[in-house]
Amino acid sequence: GIELWAGFSQVGGTVKLELDVRNISSNVPVSNLAIQLNKNAFGLSPANQQVVCNPPIAMGGSGKHSVELASNSNMMVAVPAGQPASPQIQVAIKNMTTGLVFYFAANFALEALFSADGALERAAFIESWKSIDDKKELYGTVSDLPPAATDIDQVAAKFKMH
Repeated sequence: GIELWAGFSQVGGTVKLELDVRNISSNVPVSNLAIQLNKNAFGLSPANQQVVCNPPIAMGGSGKHSVELASNSNMMVAVPAGQPASPQIQVAIKNMTTGLVFYFAANFALEALFSADGALERAAFIESWKSIDDKKELYGTVSDLPPAATDIDQVAAKFKMH
């Protein structure tokens, strides 16, 4: 049979599903796979459903493949009010040579959504902030800011330290 290992990552700002395909005992080399994700809390789907194994993976061999994932509002599952979103993503992979389909679920790695430095462009932050429903917005007080912290750059510098 075939063994699949999967995980999520971000490479160059693109979310990817990393696959390690191992041909454990199939006499038929693995050459072409098709991938599909069920609707999920992140709205992720493959940018391209075809995974070509070049060279084909013979019995005893393995190959690594990255599947670029795109955010698609049609793939977003509705989360009931008051319930947490599930981090689980259900995946189906079909071996196009044999017709066999593998089903599995993997917990999405949330760090794959964030930039390496944790920064967000100022305009994107303001736009996101304004889109929050007033009922869901929370307020708090940040202590130990410099007394003359009326300059946004001073406040931002303070937050970057933590």
